[in-house]
Order: sequence, then C-alpha cells, then structure tokens
Amino acid sequence: MIAQEEKDQLAPKMIIMWIIWGAMFISLFIYIAVCHMVAQTFKPTLSEDFPLTLFTNILIVVGCSELVLAFFLKKFLLKVMSGKKGQNTEGLSGYMVFGKYMVVLLITLAISESVGIYGMVLFFMTLQFQLLYPFMIVAAIAMLFFRPKMDELIALHGTPEDQEKT
Repeated sequence: MIAQEEKDQLAPKMIIMWIIWGAMFISLFIYIAVCHMVAQTFKPTLSEDFPLTLFTNILIVVGCSELVLAFFLKKFLLKVMSGKKGQNTEGLSGYMVFGKYMVVLLITLAISESVGIYGMVLFFMTLQFQLLYPFMIVAAIAMLFFRPKMDELIALHGTPEDQEKT
C-alpha cells in the first residue's frame, strides 16, 4: 500500500490539477459569453451553397470520435506510464508521478474542450445558438468525466505489490 507520506505529498499537487481543470471548465462559459456578445454585432458571411448540414454532421462525428479516443487514450497512457509492463517505478518521486499524470490530464482535457470549440466554429458560421449549446454541454460533461482523480494519481505511482507482480 502507498505510504501516508506519499499521499500527503501528492495531495497538494491535486490542488494544482483542480485549478487547471477549473480554468479549462470555466473557459467553456467564457466561450458562451463571447458568443452572446458577438451575436449582437457579427454578421456571418456564409455562402448559400455551403453544405452546412454536412459540415455540422462532420463536426458531430469528429467530436464524438475524439471523446471516445480520449477515453481509451487516457486508459492506455495511464497503463503505460504506471510501469506495469516491466518498468520499475518504485523510485519515482511524487513530482515525477505528478508530471506524468498532468500530461495525461491535459491531453484529455484539451480533447474535451475542443468539442466546445467546434460548437463555437459552427456558431460563428451561422449565429445559431442551437448549434453552440449541444457542443458546449457535451464538452462540459466530458470535462466533468475526465476531472482529476486522486485514485488515478495513486495508481500511477504504483504500489510495492504491483512492482513484485511484474
């Protein structure tokens, strides 16, 4: 089992991850506020022959695919970085574990936030809030799902029992 001192060392680092997560989550609401402000003055210059429905469907498929990719990518990266495939992680300090987990967290959060940006792109093309909100809601749900978790950070650190099994 992981020592209490290691948990105490990792706990303050979780605050940093929660601050980053919170900033990225709040940015979704900032995007919505910007869209509301721009809607008053901006006039889109979308031509009549542009296949908007096709473009919308493409962004929906890409956004859903990215979220599925983010889920499996996070699992894969956490498994690889945990050292369960013969690497020795026993000597890793809390800072190294934190750095590895931060990389995984930032990748999944960036992928999640990109879904909301797709909604912004559609909004700027059409000024239709009904295209903006579904993408922002899905991005917010994904960011809630991929939030920082102490259990993942501890699992990444590994336990002596895990080291002996490899």
